Amino acid sequence: MDPERQVDIARYLKFVIAFLIIMFSVLGLYEFYYGAEARRTQELQQEFNRLNMPGASAATTTAP
Repeated sequence: MDPERQVDIARYLKFVIAFLIIMFSVLGLYEFYYGAEARRTQELQQEFNRLNMPGASAATTTAP
């Protein structure tokens, strides 16, 4: 294999590796932010449902 072809392959592999690192970083940040937001939304929904249960009185609910 000639040296010029080796340089082309190395350049291509560096590009692919850099692209994959950037993609996984972006996906990780996206999941970190929106995953936390989704969990918080779910917690708020559960708290809302708990406070609005039929038959629940002030004596059965706990203050945060």
